[in-house]
Amino acid sequence: DLWFPTFLSEQIRFLNSGDGFDLVYTDLENFGESSFAGTTYMGLNPSKGEATFETLITSQCSVLTSTVLVRRDLILTVGLFDENIPNSQDFDLWVRLVRDAKAKIGYQHKVLGRRRLYKGSLASDPLKSLTGEITVLEKLSKRTDLSRSEKIIIHNVLRM
Repeated sequence: DLWFPTFLSEQIRFLNSGDGFDLVYTDLENFGESSFAGTTYMGLNPSKGEATFETLITSQCSVLTSTVLVRRDLILTVGLFDENIPNSQDFDLWVRLVRDAKAKIGYQHKVLGRRRLYKGSLASDPLKSLTGEITVLEKLSKRTDLSRSEKIIIHNVLRM
């Protein structure tokens, strides 16, 4: 992926905007070997409303990893990527940040870079991506510290 020259300054300004964000992400224009070239990530996967445990689990908010800026201390609190999950390590981390570290996530619909789409990338295989997300949800469902409403949300998504 490619960041525009203003990417970092705009994301840092957004992160430090006074809204209490711990993690921020933004949009990218798709390019490369795909019928989606010329569209934007959020045009295809729009984030709607506040990014919470529920909106992440139900895909109402979809974090684009290559655009993320996150406070380092929170990553160290919840742990790094779970290397046992070949796809969707990022999804697992965002959920742990929101749930366990109470991270506040913000996003901009502003296009601040370009996202290369090509055959063979981790994200190019929808079946692998879906399998990874299911793995994360199954891992979550085994936790003993979930509230009843969190269990219901996970259960409802898994049975879709």
